[in-house]
Amino acid sequence: MPPCTAFDWIAGLPGWTACPQGERLDLARDAVAHCSGMAEQDWAFAFVSWASDRLIRTGEWYEIQTHTLPGGIEGVRIVRQRPPHA
Repeated sequence: MPPCTAFDWIAGLPGWTACPQGERLDLARDAVAHCSGMAEQDWAFAFVSWASDRLIRTGEWYEIQTHTLPGGIEGVRIVRQRPPHA
């Protein structure tokens, strides 16, 4: 089975900022659904599958949290922890 790559585009986005857990990136929730090509109700489960696969492929840990962006926009906060050698 080929690796899940539906969210690989997230790893290359600019705007990651340092945080205590590693790095974080805030995105509008509807943008994540749109860019992943998935329905609003489907992308979160697919993200968990992608994050598990990404951990195996690259050693990077990803987690996602709901987050309210400025202006009251529904968003997500993606936290990434890279392995020490990255």
